[in-house]
Amino acid sequence: MNSQTYRIRLTRTLYTISCLLLIQLNSSAQGLTVSNAHLNFGNAYENAPDSLPLTIYNNLSHPVNVTGIRFYDTYGSPAFSVNTSGFNIPSSSSNIVWIKFSPLHNMDHNSELVIENDALRGYVSVDLTGHGKYSNTYYDLTENLAEEPLKNMLHTITGIGYDTLGYSNPTTARDSMFMWLDNQRVNGQGASQNTLEGVYTGILAVGYTSRTNCQTADTFNTEHTFPQSLFSSQEPMVSDLHHLFPTDDASNHYRSNKPFGMVPSPAWTSGGSKGNSSMFEPRDLQKGATARAMIYFVLRYQNYSNYFTSQENILRTWHHNFPPSLVEWKRNDDINLIQHNRNPFVDYPQFIDRIHSISAYSSAPSTPSIDLTQDTIQYGFVPQSASTIFHYVVVNNGNTPVHFSAFSMSNPGVLSFQSGGNDTTIAAGDALGIDIRLLVSNSNPVHEFLNFQTDVPASTIVSVPVLANDSLYSGIQETEENIFTIYPNPANQSIVINSRLHGNTQAELSNSLGSMLYKETFFSNGHSHTLDVSKLPRGIYFLKIENGNSSRFQKFIKL
Repeated sequence: MNSQTYRIRLTRTLYTISCLLLIQLNSSAQGLTVSNAHLNFGNAYENAPDSLPLTIYNNLSHPVNVTGIRFYDTYGSPAFSVNTSGFNIPSSSSNIVWIKFSPLHNMDHNSELVIENDALRGYVSVDLTGHGKYSNTYYDLTENLAEEPLKNMLHTITGIGYDTLGYSNPTTARDSMFMWLDNQRVNGQGASQNTLEGVYTGILAVGYTSRTNCQTADTFNTEHTFPQSLFSSQEPMVSDLHHLFPTDDASNHYRSNKPFGMVPSPAWTSGGSKGNSSMFEPRDLQKGATARAMIYFVLRYQNYSNYFTSQENILRTWHHNFPPSLVEWKRNDDINLIQHNRNPFVDYPQFIDRIHSISAYSSAPSTPSIDLTQDTIQYGFVPQSASTIFHYVVVNNGNTPVHFSAFSMSNPGVLSFQSGGNDTTIAAGDALGIDIRLLVSNSNPVHEFLNFQTDVPASTIVSVPVLANDSLYSGIQETEENIFTIYPNPANQSIVINSRLHGNTQAELSNSLGSMLYKETFFSNGHSHTLDVSKLPRGIYFLKIENGNSSRFQKFIKL
């Protein structure tokens, strides 16, 4: 984000700061620390996640609320997680959380976690590393591969040991499909007699005695998902079971060699499938299997006549939206028993996330990005002549290294760099920590900026507001003891306002950016009043109570 954006956000944060300024902190102590700055999980399998403990210490003389633990995605999904949304750590105490490593990809992982908290001493980051492995050793050679190298390796793997069954021999791929692979009497789907379902329409062939009997009596056929006319019905493509499916004659004929896509105005429909003169759309039950068959075929063989190219986007969408079913998994296993190869995108659909293009040369686009974990550096109230350190964290959440330079403070007489502040380059998945020292000679408000530059196009110049001792909203004070309290805090379902106020009282609920979310008026006669907060997202909120000419605030945490 640029300087202008951050200056605009300054005004949005003043409400929050006004509620926190008068909290007296132990200025010499560091806020939160952790037992490990780096957690290395070693090897973990996609079906056997690993966990490691992390101890979070509160070194301050007052309680601190951990309001969240932030993680970052690997190829669009988080590999690391924690089973908590927030908790309170009493002063000079600690809390243990278990960090889980559950990799979707068989590759090295390097990421960060960021501990969000309300200690006004900054967030804490922990480096996370681990190596993901796949339990199916068929894919061992794909470890740490992506884009074109991964495509080439999948092409190689799916050809090793491949057994061409043939299309017209006495024992053929088609016989296996009709009598075993898709026969619901013997493939585990529980039919009492030979039963075949057309994948496009759901039409059933029941009681047939052979493939030829099913073809003649029930008018069933074999669908080549990648049309055989495009490769002249040559082996081994024509008999590769991974793209062959049973269909009734009518849908097989109507599909012909039409490309796949969405058909908003169909000229033909049957069983949920649709078609017109130029496009064919399978029913939802078949969309995912169709996509995976097409992706497999192009990687195993080639993109004949560039047939796949125009369909790639919609097929990738179907692959994501309609994941493999139990039936599709078993079919993949059964094909492997006789054809001796597998469809990788049935076993591990996430392979597609590491390949940006199937139909063309694949390379990952450069996506430089940083996460400025806090919009504002908030010191709260800092006593005169006290030296206070704030730890500011920036995470490289893109896929390329980021260079940082031109660090400066808008007022070097008040702010200085305890550590950091030098030109540096941060690798993808790593974090930059900057320790900023604040030293004030009086209690005047501090409105300054931390400035630096990066080579991220969207954040070339960054200015982060630095606030302390802000006296705006001076008429609003923290709640006086025994006049107005709320409990429980942190809260989950509701909060109870317990006060000694009398008369008409207004409760106004705001989020941490100062935006009012809810307002109600009630008559207070010294008894408690309950507010429902169950629908609020987790985070920090502020309750403003107005009674007569006085206003009072109380902060609370929603779990």
